[in-house]
Amino acid sequence: MDRDQSLVIQQEVFGERQILKLAEFLQTDFEKQIRRIGARQASDYTPSIEKLGNLQDFQEALEAKRNLEDMRVKGRIINKDMILQKDSQEKLELERENRRIRYYEGQANLQNTVTQIFTAVETGFLMIADLTKYVKEILEYVKNFSVSRSVRGMFRRGGDK
Repeated sequence: MDRDQSLVIQQEVFGERQILKLAEFLQTDFEKQIRRIGARQASDYTPSIEKLGNLQDFQEALEAKRNLEDMRVKGRIINKDMILQKDSQEKLELERENRRIRYYEGQANLQNTVTQIFTAVETGFLMIADLTKYVKEILEYVKNFSVSRSVRGMFRRGGDK
């Protein structure tokens, strides 16, 4: 396949943007970028990169060994009855899920009604709280009104002085 055909296929599979980003990455002058950010020379990082790569390989080898040992142990433990029990459990869970789906509309309506009730109660309490302020003001006004001298003088009975 020639270069043009390869580019056409790459554009179709990966998209033009990815190709441009890859081209930009491949043309990057890493030494220049490292100097620009004030980092050490790339060669100073090589030993650490190699060490970490080797440690990663070691870690992956240990993980593969653990997985193989786990598979060997599970192969001795897991049996047909366990699989049948798991299947039965999963069927029950699916039935439960389907029952929840079947009654979802009713549950949603119930939840909406409960929310509306709570909203109405909350609104009522807020209205009562507002009225309490006015009731206190009215009581204070009545109290002051009833002890006012001018009012007492107006409503004095004949013998009171």
